[in-house]
Amino acid sequence: PVEKVTIEKLGDKINCHSEEIYPRPTVTWNTKSPVTPQEDSLVTTKKLFNISSFILLSADYPDETHSCTISSTRNKRTATLSKQAQRNSSGTEATIECQALDTPLNHLIWRFNYSQLILTWNKAESSYRASVEWEKHVEDVSDQGSLRLKDLTSQHEGTYTCESSNAEETRIASTVLHITKGEVQDGPDCSPTHKQQNAKF
Repeated sequence: PVEKVTIEKLGDKINCHSEEIYPRPTVTWNTKSPVTPQEDSLVTTKKLFNISSFILLSADYPDETHSCTISSTRNKRTATLSKQAQRNSSGTEATIECQALDTPLNHLIWRFNYSQLILTWNKAESSYRASVEWEKHVEDVSDQGSLRLKDLTSQHEGTYTCESSNAEETRIASTVLHITKGEVQDGPDCSPTHKQQNAKF
């Protein structure tokens, strides 16, 4: 079956990828802009298929939501890359919306500038684990996945990425946070929240 689908923006293209599937799966894209997907597959030593598909971004559609579905005879999974949002904070606190899936989440990951881990959350533990670098800045995480941060400085300006997933779908949404000088700005109400579980990464 299709266990996981990865979607990411790489320069002027968006790539969709999955591994170890049999028989050869199919890939479909859901996007507003007219696209011609390019596809490639590789047969592993286990006679399973690794499949990759990408689309080139059009200048007429520079920022929109793209979805990729990889289907096998057993199941299908969808990965969605949401259009980038902007968020301004005039103080040391900020709340960043997740744009998470509408259905109950199984797993949630927040990252800073695409690579630095902020926290993870999963349904089994019902609590989040913040990384050592971010535990003093994470105030809480709402049931909808929104991230509430504190004690921010100009070094925390950048792109915050939320990856939410359930049994059938993964959604990745990014928000660019701009921090300006001024009074602390209250974010929207994020209650109820997930409790933190102390952990070091």
